[in-house]
Amino acid sequence: MNKSLMTGLVIGAVVAVGAGATAGLKMVNSKGPQYAQVLKVTPLTKTIQTPRQECHDETVTHQAPVKDQHQIMGTVAGAVIVIGLETYLAQLGAWVTVVQGAIFVLCVLAFRRGVVGELARLLKKPL
Repeated sequence: MNKSLMTGLVIGAVVAVGAGATAGLKMVNSKGPQYAQVLKVTPLTKTIQTPRQECHDETVTHQAPVKDQHQIMGTVAGAVIVIGLETYLAQLGAWVTVVQGAIFVLCVLAFRRGVVGELARLLKKPL
């Protein structure tokens, strides 16, 4: 073994034994706990009623009422538009996806309520 490793181990062992011996001597030489002298004990029996309030967290969610409960009109209109658009743009070949993507982005930006929602707004009655 290395000389410096042995020196470190011996010094560490001496420090550990010294600390243990010092702690042991303090326990043996202590006089024990110091207590005050109790002169008189009077038991107290009094019932105190404090009102309690029980609190709990409750999650409340408010949603706007849906005009088309099952969203059938929007689904049907979207399917018709997509199929019609694919058929119409089929002559472009590989560019169909790019042109269709650009048209979808423009539709999303222009029709915030969706195509059916915008039609309902223009006609001023729910579809």
